[in-house]
Amino acid sequence: MNKRGIALMGLGILLITCALGLLIYNTWDENRANTSVDVLMPKLLEQIEENSANPLNKDEITRGTLDPDSPLTVLADDAAVQMKNLRNHIDQDTLEIDGTEYIGYLSIPGLDLELPIISQWSYAALKIAPGRYMEPNYTHGFIIAGHNYSRHFGRLNTLSVGDPVVFTDIYGTVYPFKVSAIVVLEPNDIEGMVTGDWDLTLFTCTYGGATRVTVRCVYDNED
Repeated sequence: MNKRGIALMGLGILLITCALGLLIYNTWDENRANTSVDVLMPKLLEQIEENSANPLNKDEITRGTLDPDSPLTVLADDAAVQMKNLRNHIDQDTLEIDGTEYIGYLSIPGLDLELPIISQWSYAALKIAPGRYMEPNYTHGFIIAGHNYSRHFGRLNTLSVGDPVVFTDIYGTVYPFKVSAIVVLEPNDIEGMVTGDWDLTLFTCTYGGATRVTVRCVYDNED
């Protein structure tokens, strides 16, 4: 075999080795992410249960409502009121677990998922759990970013319009939503992400990071 053939063979072996290493790392990272959710959810649920059962938290539960005499434990029919309540709560109230602040948890029955939600996203935080996406230029809606791990937001594209999505805050107050649209956005389309007629958005990168799978939801006040 000539030198060129040996060089090409060596390059092929190197590429195969790199691909195998990447596969091993991705598998490890996926398993680590799944374990983090399994460990966090029981801790978060326990603290939320303590919060909701503690009479001393009644003042906290009513803080930020449009009508301070109306407890949040009885949800109003007005979606705008409830979204203001939710925005006020997640702006002000968190629970700390293992040094990270959480604002509650998200339930997606159609994907059999319950996920803790970190108070503010970062690339490092997304390795643990989805987080609230905050951009200074947006004034409408509630946005949650998540990694495309299978136990995080990796299956968002399989949801359908009308599917339920539920957010529960740190006091156990439940906010029901339903999927209204599923769109794909470019990674630099921040304006498209933060504007529109919706109450809740969930988004994640597609594999490879070329685009963003974006699930728009509206508040669901129908029992």
